Amino acid sequence: MENPKNIKRRIKIVLVTPRLTIGGAERLLIDIAKCLDRRRYEVYWCALEPTSNEASSWQQEIIAAGIPFRVLVSDKRSPYKIGRLGRLIKIAFRLWRYLREVKPDIMQTQLFADLYRPVGRLARVHIIIGIEHNLDYDEPSLFQWVKRRAHSFADSLIAVSGAVRQDVIRRYGYSPEKVVVIYNGINETKFYRPLSASKTYDSQSLWRFGGAGRLVEQKGFDILIQSLAQLPPEIKWQCQIAGTGPLQDDLNNLIKSLNLENRISLIGPCSDMRQFFSQLDIFIIPSRWEGLGLVALEAGAAGVPVIASATDGLQEIIQHRYSGFLVENIQPETLSKALECVIIRDGTKELSVWANNLQREVMSHFTMAETVSRYEEYYERIITEKN
Repeated sequence: MENPKNIKRRIKIVLVTPRLTIGGAERLLIDIAKCLDRRRYEVYWCALEPTSNEASSWQQEIIAAGIPFRVLVSDKRSPYKIGRLGRLIKIAFRLWRYLREVKPDIMQTQLFADLYRPVGRLARVHIIIGIEHNLDYDEPSLFQWVKRRAHSFADSLIAVSGAVRQDVIRRYGYSPEKVVVIYNGINETKFYRPLSASKTYDSQSLWRFGGAGRLVEQKGFDILIQSLAQLPPEIKWQCQIAGTGPLQDDLNNLIKSLNLENRISLIGPCSDMRQFFSQLDIFIIPSRWEGLGLVALEAGAAGVPVIASATDGLQEIIQHRYSGFLVENIQPETLSKALECVIIRDGTKELSVWANNLQREVMSHFTMAETVSRYEEYYERIITEKN
């Protein structure tokens, strides 16, 4: 019989998020939480504000996985500054009370919830860590100022790529030894599709392009739309863009102004991305900046050739003309010329090779099993170091 002294106590982890919405950061956290070894880790989820309507199924998924889910305040927002200040204070108090109730070993924050790390200290949480998912070039200056002053309350920080690591060291003043890189991974079973050995590409056939992501400036879908309008007439094509976001009306208006309504479709949220990828000849990622690029991993697992902007974290996934095509200085003109180069000139014979190499890279280094293993090693190390 095993000596009780040799049995490790389960580590309590509270995941603190602003609110549950549809996004790559949230999806990653859900998948990690569900896959952590429950014999070793006791996981709780605390949302500062209510779940968005489109993410209600994700909340049910968390609860169904046996993870207690707590929302701290209702969705009634005051239009007045004093009311908003009162709401922030209410969140802080309820978070303190919740942490004192759960008594976690680790408080893990991300996004806007990073600002509440001092509450974790007041609640005497042993270890406070954070996750940085993006480069946040459009981050409000006030938010950045507050995060710089909250960084000292974090014992350690996880960056999802080398590019993000360098950015948070510069932007928020973290010491380099505090920031570790753990690459995002994907649930490969949701996206993997065997490559067809007989797949051929013909520059005279109809090309099916696709893009996916939040409809925001960062993702560069306006660049994609304008670049497609500049393709030479001999290239026949259709394009679908999956996702929702605040720029949906602007992008629809852009499509109409270019008379591309019959060629480009904004299809909204997609519940079956593997099916979406299976319909494409080329997947295009026109991001202006990208912390890593989960959608590049998803497309890679699905075996779709990828053309992407040569920016930040995307360069840590894709090697130019080996596992995809990277476009320098992403603009409508440069992306259009890249597509023309691949389709008309000398790229069609390489597309299957790029898809095969990217799929092999994703399945070897960017799976959820690999990411969860790295997180568990990280938790064990930081607990040991803190003790």
